[in-house]
Amino acid sequence: MLHYIIQTIAFQLLFLLVYDVLLKKETFFNWNRAYLIITPLLSLALPFIQLDSFKEVVPQAYAMQLPVIVLAETTVTESQAAQASLLPDLFWWQWLLLAGSLLSVLWFGYKLYKIYQLKRQGKIHWYQEYTEVLLTKSEVAFSFFKHIFLGDSIKEKNHQHIIEHELVHIKEKHTWDLMLFELLRIVFWFNPLIYIYQARVSELHEFIADAHTAKKSKKQSYELLLEQVFNTEHISFINQFFNHSLIKKRIVMLQKTRSRKVWQLKYLLMVPLVLGMLVYTSCEKEAKEESTPENTVLNTEDVPFTVVAQKPSFKGYENDEDLFKSFKEQLDNHIRKNFRYPEEAQEKGEQGRVYVQFRVETSGNITVLNLRGPTKLLEGEALRIFEKLPQLNPGRDKNDNVVPVSFAYPISFSLDTPTPGENKPMNKQDGGPEVPYNVAYQKPAFPTCIDIIEKEQFQCFKDQLDAHVRKYFRYPKKAHDQGVQGRVYVQFKINPDGSTTVMRTRGPHELLEAEAKRIINALPVIEPGRDDNGNAVPVTFAYPIVFRLSDQTKFTKVSDKQTSMVKPNAGARAVYQEYDSSLESGIVKGNVSNNGKGLPGVAIVIEGTSKGAVTNYDGDFAIKVEKGQKLIFQYKGLPNTEVKIADNNVLKIIM
Repeated sequence: MLHYIIQTIAFQLLFLLVYDVLLKKETFFNWNRAYLIITPLLSLALPFIQLDSFKEVVPQAYAMQLPVIVLAETTVTESQAAQASLLPDLFWWQWLLLAGSLLSVLWFGYKLYKIYQLKRQGKIHWYQEYTEVLLTKSEVAFSFFKHIFLGDSIKEKNHQHIIEHELVHIKEKHTWDLMLFELLRIVFWFNPLIYIYQARVSELHEFIADAHTAKKSKKQSYELLLEQVFNTEHISFINQFFNHSLIKKRIVMLQKTRSRKVWQLKYLLMVPLVLGMLVYTSCEKEAKEESTPENTVLNTEDVPFTVVAQKPSFKGYENDEDLFKSFKEQLDNHIRKNFRYPEEAQEKGEQGRVYVQFRVETSGNITVLNLRGPTKLLEGEALRIFEKLPQLNPGRDKNDNVVPVSFAYPISFSLDTPTPGENKPMNKQDGGPEVPYNVAYQKPAFPTCIDIIEKEQFQCFKDQLDAHVRKYFRYPKKAHDQGVQGRVYVQFKINPDGSTTVMRTRGPHELLEAEAKRIINALPVIEPGRDDNGNAVPVTFAYPIVFRLSDQTKFTKVSDKQTSMVKPNAGARAVYQEYDSSLESGIVKGNVSNNGKGLPGVAIVIEGTSKGAVTNYDGDFAIKVEKGQKLIFQYKGLPNTEVKIADNNVLKIIM
């Protein structure tokens, strides 16, 4: 938000400089009025506009990417959330902005009340084009919408001049212009340029009204009228006839020769000015854009895909012996401290893993690059937490130069209470209220996992579930032919009798949701979960199934591909290599997964070179490599996997 405010002010400053230097002295009053109304609004919109044709294109040969360091997963539950506050969780500067806006609203209301008081105190006369409010013992003269306020102390002979002048304001709807800036002043009360804009527009209004009135009256007598001194009401959104600070400028402008039409070409300067702003906004790196899109081919140079020499650290912890461990601990503490489980997500029973990819910039500030989770509510909470991170000590390379370092950090959102609205009274039929798997006293188990020690039961349950999905998985033909793919989240319940009930599915297409539901419904009878009294209870479980087609096989038959097994390194579960002769020469695309889920942040290095790539949030990668070269897959905590490239191919790596 601060970045947006700075951009807006910078754009408005440029527009105002152009106006003051090139346009202000011209007599194209209506053109200038349009310019002063359009440009502040344009400044508010431009930061949101990013045109692909203006985006900066960097040759792949010069693209550089530092390694993504993957931190271990953190699980936060509803009970770990801090006590909900009645007030929104905002930064101090956001509170300051709100307080300023509130005071601006009160001040605006006070000025409206002053006009209301003047109207009540005056004598009102209705005319076809306007309403006159005659104020006793006063010398004020101004208009507000269709009302003209006149003091009875103004000489009778001057009334007609003033009314003709104020009628121009009414017919040209000048009050609406000033009200627009009053609203902008409420929101952007801290921006001095809004006040300058309003003053410039108010000045133009008087020039426009003077020009119209002088045509009907003798210019000399009208100038003489302006030279008289009167009292004024200091209200920013009224058109005052006698504004002392403007009198001299109005007389000068009345005497000024009309500008030649050729000078209207000056307004064309807006075109390169706006284009320059668009280039700036479009070439900026989008904070939420994925750093390694699925179809991007990386050919990075001179940056080894290993750990940075010195990792970023929190202030006060830079001397810790293990900076990586310290960083993870402090980040975990920050998340636990600031975590708020969204109420709407609780009501909907939403839970699951959110991947956050963020970067510690060379300044130590945090930029969130990407978010991927089961729902927008959980993604929004993860974003809010990371935006509250303090400034850190940046990472450094082997030459002690500060470098930006990217991290991938998964947060698991878990409800440790039954889903609101779905609790049921305890009875023999349903076994009591549903409880999430992670808080069940005795976890459900496949028959082969019953005798396994407790700490390994979850992994056994997960392995058996993965094996079941692989066994029964069938890519729907219609989805395959239509190129439909994506991740389907399945929430299912293991009933007290061991049967399985699918509660809800969420995915990109109903065809994939139906297939996911079919697979889960085919689960065998499972040993149910139990409470601390040994009673069987229904236990809920959330499980993602990823449906993925390579770009080259979306509209071809699966049987057209040849699959061969590549011997994995020790410790690796399996490595599969799939050949596809339709792939572009020299480009290898693939996916790296672990426990059935795409693995983000895997460093991929071409052996003997400094070239490589990093997997994205789905575990996908693309890299330019030659036949005979060897790819090395590296991930902290897992053994390296090596694959020799035998042909143009698609790789599927399971670590």
